[in-house]
Amino acid sequence: MTVLVPVYVFSTIGSCTLIFFMRKDNPQYRCLGASGSVTGVIFAAIVFNPAMTVFFYAIPIPGPVFAVVYILLSIYMMKASGDGISHEAHIGGAIAGFAAAALLAPSGLVPLADRVKGLIGM
Repeated sequence: MTVLVPVYVFSTIGSCTLIFFMRKDNPQYRCLGASGSVTGVIFAAIVFNPAMTVFFYAIPIPGPVFAVVYILLSIYMMKASGDGISHEAHIGGAIAGFAAAALLAPSGLVPLADRVKGLIGM
C-alpha cells in the first residue's frame, strides 16, 4: 500500500507528459480524467504480482497477457478511432506505472520475466 501513491503520481506525470509531446501542436486537444493514472496502477500491480489474473468481462486473463493486449489495443485505438478517449494517456500511464514498479519492486522485473517465460513455455 505504501507504493500506491508514488506509482499513481508517477503514472499521472507519465500520462500527461506523453499527451503533451504527442498533442502539443494541437491547441484544440483536450484531455481530462484519471484513466492514465489508474492504468499505471494496474500495470504496476502486474509487475508486483505477475501471477495475478485480470478479469475482463468475467474472462480471466493472465496479467502479463492482459498488459500486452491492452497496449496493442490502445495503440490501435489511438490511431484508428476518433472516439474522444485519450488512448495516449492510457499508454503513458501504463509505461510510467510499469517503470515505477520496476524501480520499487524488491526483485525488480525478475518475477515478471519468469512468469512470461512460463506463459510462453520456456
